[in-house]
Amino acid sequence: MCAAKVTIDGEWLLAKFQEIEYIIDEIRARCGDGAFVAGADQTRPDPRTRTQDGTPIFPAPRAAIGDLSEIEWKIKGSEPARVNDSWAWAFAYESNGDYRPESRDLVMAIEAAGKIKVGIYEITLSGRDKNLLSRTIPKAGGRKGR
Repeated sequence: MCAAKVTIDGEWLLAKFQEIEYIIDEIRARCGDGAFVAGADQTRPDPRTRTQDGTPIFPAPRAAIGDLSEIEWKIKGSEPARVNDSWAWAFAYESNGDYRPESRDLVMAIEAAGKIKVGIYEITLSGRDKNLLSRTIPKAGGRKGR
């Protein structure tokens, strides 16, 4: 049993909720009224916009997350990734901790939803400090390809 005490700054928490609400509104504005964002609209889930495991799907190319081709995706050895590579990674943040301009909306959407699907890709934050984008093409049967 853990007896730790946690204190949360109410203004900080409110600001985070407002930031998430803004992201959700942006996703809906860019994807249309049919967009379903995990955790944001539990009253009317739309199975057409979610995978079997519940991952939100954002239709490409008009997704709220920007153009994936602008992101410098890499594979093992830091070689440039191709569109059909089953796995690729990219930096989510600048070295100073700011969002990278080309992936800002994508990273904010993942921070709000956990993981998302854009076109054929499932995208999450990964790495020890969750500072990398991980792009996979799921294999049939639900397993991720690497």
